[in-house]
Amino acid sequence: MELGLVMGSPSLDGTNGGTWDYMLLAHPDDSVSARLLEEKLSFCREYGLKATTKTRPYITIASFSAFERMEETMIRWLHRIIGNNRSFHVALNNYSGFPPHTIYLRVQDPAPFQNLVCQLNVIEQYVKSNGFGGLNLNSKPYLSIARGLPVGIYEKALIDYSQKTFHDSFMVNELYLIKRKDQFENSRRVAVFPLFSMEKNMLN
Repeated sequence: MELGLVMGSPSLDGTNGGTWDYMLLAHPDDSVSARLLEEKLSFCREYGLKATTKTRPYITIASFSAFERMEETMIRWLHRIIGNNRSFHVALNNYSGFPPHTIYLRVQDPAPFQNLVCQLNVIEQYVKSNGFGGLNLNSKPYLSIARGLPVGIYEKALIDYSQKTFHDSFMVNELYLIKRKDQFENSRRVAVFPLFSMEKNMLN
């Protein structure tokens, strides 16, 4: 095929390596991540919640399920797609919420993320051709501060945090593909995809 992808249907012989849940992510840099982790700890203290801050803060670009045997092809195409996009600046600007359970920080300019999402069609075709439902693409990027909240806490927190301010920014120079078997398992890093950097290109 012109796309260069190995299309196929789900195998019944056990050679697929099992089904995994994948996520394509952007992480803030270390200094912003440290500030965000403190924000999460502060939220938990304020509302009497158990702190879960072991996971490095992230912005989800896409999530999907796939067979493990598909990784090599997906990684090859993601390297090509992401490597043709320039590093970009992300500004986080104040709080909002997704009813009924998530408080998050707004991404001021979603355009770089939306541009990446538009380029993932080839990955979606590949995933669908193997019997999966396609990609969950995030055209409205955000960075979660607290999720899975009880309705009462969410409603109070939304009022409280609408009166607070938060501003910070960072550069996205690479994206990460991670996977896990289910929501109760720790994620594993599959690959790192550098974005095109004009500065690095001039040094080479």
